[in-house]
Amino acid sequence: MMVALKFVGAYSGILNEAKVRDVYEDNKYKAMDAVIAVTKAQFDEKKEKIAAALALAEQGRKNKKLLDEFGGRWSFMQSLVEKLAERAEKNENP
Repeated sequence: MMVALKFVGAYSGILNEAKVRDVYEDNKYKAMDAVIAVTKAQFDEKKEKIAAALALAEQGRKNKKLLDEFGGRWSFMQSLVEKLAERAEKNENP
């Protein structure tokens, strides 16, 4: 998936053109490699918490302290986990 992101993202308009020019010598693929590296590192830091939150959601449960771990770039996880937990709870209690 990240390989596809690299090639599609390079010319999709998601990059800051000035930064690509100044920091990455106008090499969009080098800039995308940096974006992917940072994304991977951030995912690696969160993967255990992501797994725990999803496991709880599958049981129709959620943990506020765990959900609070997902802020900023990861804030989408809060609503995702809440929706998954609600769906699982409804399936258990129709």
